[in-house]
Amino acid sequence: MALTLPNGGRPRQMRIKLSVELARGASEQQATDALTPRVYDALLTYLRTIQDGEVDGGLGLDRLRADLYRRLELVVGPGVLRDVLITSLVMA
Repeated sequence: MALTLPNGGRPRQMRIKLSVELARGASEQQATDALTPRVYDALLTYLRTIQDGEVDGGLGLDRLRADLYRRLELVVGPGVLRDVLITSLVMA
C-alpha cells in the first residue's frame, strides 16, 4: 500500500507491505475473505488517520501492528487471523 499522510499540512508518503498469517483450521473461504477489497479499504481508512511520529520507534511499530490486527479481525471475523506482519515500512 502507498498512501499520503496528512502530517499537519506537510504531506508525507507511507509505503507499507503486510503479510497476514491465518489461524490453523481457517477455511478456504476465510482465507479468500482476508484478501478482499473490503480488507484493503479498512486498512487504508485506518492508515490515513496516522499522525506524524506515531510509528517512530519499536513501540510505535508494535502499536501499529496491533491496531492493524484489530481492524482486520473486525472485517474477517474472530478466530481467522493468527498474526499481521509488517514486512516493509517506508516513510518519506
